[in-house]
Amino acid sequence: LKSVIKGLKEESPDYAVVMAPEDEALPRLVSLLREELSSTTILNCEPRTISYLSDKANLVEIAERIGIRIPLSVVVDVDDLPSIRSAIKDVGFPCIIKPRIGAGGHGCRLVRNREELWKTIDFLSSLGIMSILIQQYVEGVDASVSLTTDGNSHFLISTNAQLLEVREGWISYKGGYVPLEHESTSPSKSYAVKLVEKIQGLMGYVGIDFVLARDGAYLIEVNPRPTTSIVGIVRALPSA
Repeated sequence: LKSVIKGLKEESPDYAVVMAPEDEALPRLVSLLREELSSTTILNCEPRTISYLSDKANLVEIAERIGIRIPLSVVVDVDDLPSIRSAIKDVGFPCIIKPRIGAGGHGCRLVRNREELWKTIDFLSSLGIMSILIQQYVEGVDASVSLTTDGNSHFLISTNAQLLEVREGWISYKGGYVPLEHESTSPSKSYAVKLVEKIQGLMGYVGIDFVLARDGAYLIEVNPRPTTSIVGIVRALPSA
């Protein structure tokens, strides 16, 4: 890292962007570069916003407050068995289990019954994950909206398809394609713009994940960073 910062200081670029998941490392790296490269504009979201959005409980609160559809979601501690049972009663099966804090879909599992539920919770607990989100499973097309913002104005780039693989319940990202044509892309774009307008500290490229269901778009996650979709977007752009 020291050699990277040294090289950037020597090059003195006008702009720079940190490419990393929004775990604990990303906000620290953004803060460090802004301190060390005073003459360079860092095109990342504010560190406090990155940390805030890595907590999925905050996203649920934002969506409910500003009127954006999100699957029914309940935050529980892995050792709070009564709350887990109550959450399952409300959410039902199948459902999605994911760590409360995290990025990139790591630790997300589709569970279809109580046996899978308890096995998943035991496994996540063994990794030191103490708080989880139990979320309603919504069937539909996995998608994302890519856009850029300077904190005031914003530019919608594209709606992208996400190809997810479910193996023994565990969910992993396997790629995607751009652009995506779907009857629910319009509401997903409207939701994306509304989120960018309401969440302070977003800057540069932002990727927002949705499930496009028959009855509309459901918010899944806000990624305050460049996402993998940017690879397809760049390839789809006409050559200069």
